[in-house]
Amino acid sequence: IQHEIGKYLIDISYQGNRGRRLNSTLLLNQLPTSRLALGSLLQQRIDSPAAAAAGFTKPFPSFPNNQTVAQSLRPFPQYFDVSEYNAGIGRSWYDSLQTKVERRFGDWQMMAGYTFSKTLGIGHYRQVFNQAFGTQGYNVAAQDNYNYNEMKAYQPFDLPHVFNLLLAYDLPMGKGKKFMNSSNFLSNLLFGGWNVSGIARYQAGP
Repeated sequence: IQHEIGKYLIDISYQGNRGRRLNSTLLLNQLPTSRLALGSLLQQRIDSPAAAAAGFTKPFPSFPNNQTVAQSLRPFPQYFDVSEYNAGIGRSWYDSLQTKVERRFGDWQMMAGYTFSKTLGIGHYRQVFNQAFGTQGYNVAAQDNYNYNEMKAYQPFDLPHVFNLLLAYDLPMGKGKKFMNSSNFLSNLLFGGWNVSGIARYQAGP
């Protein structure tokens, strides 16, 4: 929506984005979260008296005696972590209200913009990207890979409030201006067409 009030041009817009089937990391051999209620028993060896008393035995005859109860309860107890780097479970949401005000005062121009937004995601950053580009701190593996929708959260680059201010002033020099008003080509080349501007940006986050 754009409207002019007096000499002010006001612009208000909504911009949104949705991402689906984004590459992400999924752990296929995670211990089912329902088993976490077993507490410290999970760290006991499968051949320990505590495991036997609780009724836990080897999942198959060749399962190593020194492995834990937790390992025996994995979906594939013969393996440790099994990661799928291209799981396609990633999703993203971006919604924003963007406003802009412009005004010209002769040689002086002012433009201000404010954006209110929210950026959410599920598994949007892949660990393989972090390793390739050497960045740290964005571990995208879900806490519960059987319910990865619960990891929906703000993205690391979420900026809820952004305000930009641009001020520009055409210097009154050169042909048709107050100072050095001359038809001389060289004079206009050296002194005409100059302006001074400043940009300020304020933001909250990430």
